[in-house]
Amino acid sequence: VVGLDALTMFEVDAGAQDPVPAVYLGGGVIPRRTFDIELTVALRTARGRAAGAKPTVVCRSNFRHLYWTIEQMIAHHTLTGCNLRPGDLLGTGTISGPDASERGSMLELSWGGKEDV
Repeated sequence: VVGLDALTMFEVDAGAQDPVPAVYLGGGVIPRRTFDIELTVALRTARGRAAGAKPTVVCRSNFRHLYWTIEQMIAHHTLTGCNLRPGDLLGTGTISGPDASERGSMLELSWGGKEDV
């Protein structure tokens, strides 16, 4: 678990959102920040592990590709009264980039089952 203070060295402008979100989520008014964190997903089967094979990289992406910022996710999550507390974990879900090699799920990587992974 990494706190936000530890990520300040990776902070970057999140850029514009299209479409612009609702006002309570910043609505183009609040400066948006995200983090430049490289992400890699690699797979290795049990058989590959037993044979000493190295994992195969299937995706590389970056945290900065998220549409929503952490602050927006927290605002949306707590809007209906969810009682997030210090120490709670917050998951982002799939993080996909603009290139085919940055697709963040097996469904996207295979383009809905039409392409080999």
